[in-house]
Amino acid sequence: PLWPKAGMEAKRVIVQVRKGARRPLGFLPGLILHEADGRYTPKADAILRDGMGLPLAPRKPLD
Repeated sequence: PLWPKAGMEAKRVIVQVRKGARRPLGFLPGLILHEADGRYTPKADAILRDGMGLPLAPRKPLD
């Protein structure tokens, strides 16, 4: 989920599916977009302005 600010309801959800996938449905932590004063949170700013990736799948454990 993408929350506009902490404590507010999410207005958007990013969904990624793969046809024929047999993995169970999973959810990742959401992203809060704005601070109380309206500025982007550091993580949102890094994604939107600096090109940091937005993880859409959990990290695989190392064997």
